[in-house]
Amino acid sequence: MKTSILLISLPKKLPPFSLLSLASYINAKTEHRASILELSGLADPAAAIAARLKADKPGLVGFGCFTCDYPEVMRFAGVVKESSGCRVVAGNVHASLYPEDFIFPGSPVDYVVVGEGEVTLAELLDRLAAGGDPAGLAGVAALADGKMLVGEKRPLIADLAVLPRLDYGLIPMEPHFHPANRAVPGFSARTATVYTSRGCPSKCEFCAANTVWKCNSGPPVRFRPIEEVMAEVRELKEKYKIQCLAFGDDSFLLRKDRVLALCAAMKELDMFWAVQGRVEHISAEVVAAMKDAGCVMIGFGVESGSDSILARIQKGINTAQIRGAFALCKAGRLARMAYIMCNHPGETEEDVRLTVELLRETGPDGINQAVLTPYPGTAIYEKYVGKKPENYRLFSNIGAELTTYFKLCAHDLPMDQVLDAYWLAVYAWRLPVSLTAVFREPGYLRKVLFTGYFSSVASVILKDTAVWLRYRAVAAIPWPARSLLRSWKHRLEKLF
Repeated sequence: MKTSILLISLPKKLPPFSLLSLASYINAKTEHRASILELSGLADPAAAIAARLKADKPGLVGFGCFTCDYPEVMRFAGVVKESSGCRVVAGNVHASLYPEDFIFPGSPVDYVVVGEGEVTLAELLDRLAAGGDPAGLAGVAALADGKMLVGEKRPLIADLAVLPRLDYGLIPMEPHFHPANRAVPGFSARTATVYTSRGCPSKCEFCAANTVWKCNSGPPVRFRPIEEVMAEVRELKEKYKIQCLAFGDDSFLLRKDRVLALCAAMKELDMFWAVQGRVEHISAEVVAAMKDAGCVMIGFGVESGSDSILARIQKGINTAQIRGAFALCKAGRLARMAYIMCNHPGETEEDVRLTVELLRETGPDGINQAVLTPYPGTAIYEKYVGKKPENYRLFSNIGAELTTYFKLCAHDLPMDQVLDAYWLAVYAWRLPVSLTAVFREPGYLRKVLFTGYFSSVASVILKDTAVWLRYRAVAAIPWPARSLLRSWKHRLEKLF
């Protein structure tokens, strides 16, 4: 017997890759059917869910859930129950780490898929289609005699070659591919995100990734066959006219031999692309190969310019390695993006000063700033916050206001002031990446000029330049006056 599942994606900037992978696997590897409903841009998501349930009559409805999504997932699961009575399954990070938040008497969620989901979801659908009870199924949490029962850990998929290629026809991809999204900072082109591996071996205390992968058994880092990756890339280029790729792997640079092999394959396609990586995995040989193959940018998780902070958060790197990696990329004419955070546990004003100093010295081409947030599932959350479901709604906030609820640093500097200092350390004299990319990468301008997106590139450059000029003007204002202006701006935004 067969059944169907409707996977519902909450509004997100990026495509719902996890749901795409689940649906693609179900459709390609089982007799069941999977479809996806995206809620982005819908005026009345609840009404859209009810209408889709009435039209499709699925046997199961699924939600992916991060902590920031928890209130909405539970609300929409209630909509499903009220409008159709359909069974509901939840998965992804928060559901995997805290299945007890979903599985309890009276909950609108019936099942949780714990950890990697493709095989588990397929077996759950098999069990439901046969009229069986999923309680006790490996990788599934469900109620049994009024109490939550979690099945044994399911092994991770050892050979990622068994996974089918993502079926991008399951959702409208055009909005996600559009140049305006700028999936690669500074580059305005038709861009797709591609994953060549799964898993991360690092133990950074601010990240939940290593905790999530432990929900299954087996080595966490696994790689897709290069030929399968390239088949997906060719399809994206030919079918969807993709010009740029953002490789989203946590561990792209982990194996030098694999990186060099991917570079050799990418060189034949005449595309530009970007990656994220760790500073200890880069080398002059890898930089040269990546640049020659069309790579335009690499993002490094710098996090802090203080060695004591890097040790405290178990980043596994030091500032000497950061300086070395940035120098190698600069010599190889590869743009560098620095991912940086403030509000580290115990962070002092001296740590902030050291971070500003490091940013000035290394001179990244761009910066991605964040206020460290102790998300559930991270070691920092367990150490400094502890499980408090009443706080889940707070994780939908972003930026400096988070320190109102989760202040971890030891100094009293306003987070806006710290973020400004980091921004100015990078952009004091450096032009926006969107402008420098035109001069650094001649092929970039040629590709977008003849594909109808030049106006989008020009618009991005103008907007980024205007923002840069505004920040330069604001930087001339003493901090107390700048802070006052900010508070007035926030008050006006709340009023209007």
